[in-house]
Amino acid sequence: MKQGLIAKITIVLQHVPLVRNLARQKFIAHFVIGLIKSRNVQFCEVAQHLNDAVKPASNETRIQDFFREVDLDYLVLARLLVSLLPVQGKLRLCLDRTEWDFGQCQVNILLVTVGQGAFHVPLYWELLDNRSGNSNAAQRIAVLQACLAVLGQNERQLASYAGLDVVQRQSGLSAHATRISKRGNVRLRTALYLPALSSLRHNPRQMAFYARLRTRHPSGKPGVIAVMRKLLVLCYSLWKNDQPYDPCYQPGHLAQQEIASAT
Repeated sequence: MKQGLIAKITIVLQHVPLVRNLARQKFIAHFVIGLIKSRNVQFCEVAQHLNDAVKPASNETRIQDFFREVDLDYLVLARLLVSLLPVQGKLRLCLDRTEWDFGQCQVNILLVTVGQGAFHVPLYWELLDNRSGNSNAAQRIAVLQACLAVLGQNERQLASYAGLDVVQRQSGLSAHATRISKRGNVRLRTALYLPALSSLRHNPRQMAFYARLRTRHPSGKPGVIAVMRKLLVLCYSLWKNDQPYDPCYQPGHLAQQEIASAT
């Protein structure tokens, strides 16, 4: 089970620009499992669960070397944590100041957590330049603005807002077929339906996308819903970037494939 979790965490990290090296990606996966098993953030405690094949002292040295040598982008880490949160329901931000004493050194941190209900994870933090004093208004505003930038709309949040997110009906131990939640904006969902049908008649890309879905779903309804979601994300992206619609636009990876095939 442990190796399976490590493999899955490593796969997730391969799609996030946090660390590029595969060995470091695997280390982070081991470190996350160590944090969970030890229920502690002290390196000496996490080292007890990092790698059973070596001594804890060697594990602790490896942890220290990683955090000394690797410059982590904590905004990227924050976006990764947000992507793992539930898409339904409202997220709650909590702002607090915490102080850790490391020997004679006082570490004063302004911390923001995000979550739902009783489940919260640290999202973003800044070190305060005062030794043990409270944060001021400017510091709190700056931290919250950074968090709001991280929490900007993504595809799953847009789909949830329009009620196009997929949910599974459960009753006890029984699990029924999946369907869209229909909890979002019904007017937006209605406004997307006819454009989706029209694009299936006149847009070659949407037609190809729909055809691929029909090979997996005999019913055409899931395909139409998927096209509605793609149109919603497209409209939001054009509005956010203040760009006109370009029917000849190709994502970067498709353009590279065409160039490679032509050469």
